[in-house]
Amino acid sequence: MTSEGRILIVDDNPSFLDMYTEILREEGYIAEIASDRATALARLDEGGFFAVLLDQKLEGPSRPDSGLDLIEEALQRCPGAQVIVITGYATTESVERAFEAGASDLLEKTTALSALLRLKLRSAQAHYRAQQTRPERALARLWQETQAAGDPQRKGKLLEDLVAAMFRSIPEFGSVVSVNRKNDIEEIDVIVRNDCATAPWNKEGAYFLIECKHWSRPVDRKELDVFKRKLERRRGRSTVGFLIAPGGFTQALRDCALREAHQEPYVILLGRAAIEEFIAASDRMAVLSRLHVAATMGDASK
Repeated sequence: MTSEGRILIVDDNPSFLDMYTEILREEGYIAEIASDRATALARLDEGGFFAVLLDQKLEGPSRPDSGLDLIEEALQRCPGAQVIVITGYATTESVERAFEAGASDLLEKTTALSALLRLKLRSAQAHYRAQQTRPERALARLWQETQAAGDPQRKGKLLEDLVAAMFRSIPEFGSVVSVNRKNDIEEIDVIVRNDCATAPWNKEGAYFLIECKHWSRPVDRKELDVFKRKLERRRGRSTVGFLIAPGGFTQALRDCALREAHQEPYVILLGRAAIEEFIAASDRMAVLSRLHVAATMGDASK
């Protein structure tokens, strides 16, 4: 079955997990399970889910409504998916909070749950298919959220989610391997596997590294040097990287990127105009390939 049949279940109750799995198997869906926040986020980064079933009390009945904290994360990491909250402890406050965060529905754990869930999932799948035929709508919505965010940390996180969704929308590439990976040496915003079999991408390394800078000022050359060192540490597995900055780049950075474009690794720059062109395009691979040519042949203006 394609990704159109994938559902993520986020619940820590084994008996309910068994019930969900049985229902979904009968309907022909693929069910993946996460019993805690960390596992849920890792699964969401894989993308391709059309629905997320989210337990309101993820850490047990005596704990806070921690499951609701994942609603926005799920929507950001899986654009087009619908989040359905499952609860046995509905209150006016929790219902309002769930829908304000973006949940598409809230179902109570009653005897009617099985029948209601089947109907809601069919509707969610139809919604997802419609979104996938016009992915620019989901990207445009996420871009609007990114620009509207007031908190700088949230704005940066939304930009990372947008960029991951942008690359997921190109079927010729492989999956998004990770978003916001950190270790003791470095932090990498987005990693994409390069499975493309056509030029110019088939001549590049196995992975694309992507750096996102949602700054209020243009990004300077120092950041380009730092990013190139991250690429160099991959020893040829990442021959090209993408530096993405809605606030633009200094002229010194653009000049340096063009001067060094004939050397591996090299960096393709995406400013605001390139982001918006990518989102609006019906053929996003063509846009990215044009940016590749522009970056390597002498035009990094966007």
